[in-house]
Amino acid sequence: MNAVIYGAGSIGRGFIAELMHKSGFDITLIDVNTELLDLLNEKKEYTLQLISKKGIEEVLLPVGRAINGNDAAAVKDAISNCDIIFTAVGANALKYIAENLAHGLSARTESVNIILCENMQNAHIEMDRLLKENMDNTDNVGLLRASVGRMVPLPVAGEDPLIVKAEPYYHLPVDGDFVVGDILEFLGLELTSPFDFAIDRKLYIHNLGHAASAYLGYLHGCEYIYQCMQIDSIKDTVRQVMKEAAAGLFAKYNCDKQQLNNHIEDLLNRFGNQHLGDTVARVGKDLRRKLSSTDRLIGALNLCIQYALPHDTIGQIIKSALKFQNDDEGTNYVQNLIAQKGIGAVLHE
Repeated sequence: MNAVIYGAGSIGRGFIAELMHKSGFDITLIDVNTELLDLLNEKKEYTLQLISKKGIEEVLLPVGRAINGNDAAAVKDAISNCDIIFTAVGANALKYIAENLAHGLSARTESVNIILCENMQNAHIEMDRLLKENMDNTDNVGLLRASVGRMVPLPVAGEDPLIVKAEPYYHLPVDGDFVVGDILEFLGLELTSPFDFAIDRKLYIHNLGHAASAYLGYLHGCEYIYQCMQIDSIKDTVRQVMKEAAAGLFAKYNCDKQQLNNHIEDLLNRFGNQHLGDTVARVGKDLRRKLSSTDRLIGALNLCIQYALPHDTIGQIIKSALKFQNDDEGTNYVQNLIAQKGIGAVLHE
């Protein structure tokens, strides 16, 4: 069995590849980072360091092929002959992979499921639209949203690119309502229906809490997320903001309150994992996207407003986010807009 992973970055190599390897799949990686691809093709393996408070466990993961995403023929061959496909390229990059992906899918005679490991609520709808621009129909393609919970920090410049660090978290909820044919079982797979709850829980509790840690930590001069969790006032505020959002989820889905509370405490513990070395800059960056109407901050705010629930702490985090500075396109856009037109213009947009 062969699994194609489109995106050889943090989630592709730091999470999905391990699940596939431990489930007996051969792994094909597709990316556009030529330096990384050359190393992977030379060594045919890389090291995953699973880091917890108990220490470090190293897993050596073999790579069958590492393909350049700009090599249309090689991508078509990989996609047309695999058993399952994952994307982990980032929501903004889906448009760049759709054409070559569609050519490979069009060459298939058998159906295939694509698991979309993207931080995007309607990734399946967007991917279907992009594919249909390049192929007649997608009837034999299952487009399944996934909720990635494993935290994998971005690599630090100068570190060995063949070493990936991640926490040992093995749950991958996947949308069970859009499976085409039979989906191949693998470690961590949790077919979920309805899936909107899994997406909203990830976005409005995990992502919201993580972002809140970053924005509050930035104001306290923290460099790493674990440092934020060592400050009681930040940890208490992050807990409260996730509880406000959890109340909104309970109102919308009538889900298990105790499970949500347990999830919040588990996340606070995981955010405090010093060995991950996750930075405030990484977690807080791309402020434009994170302030969009359906994302973790404003989306959680609107959820609470919809059900007439308290949301003061979410508002406090949004206020903190507007003070966040980082040299990335999305954050610079927000700060420039504030400078030119004021905070009201940002919130309106």
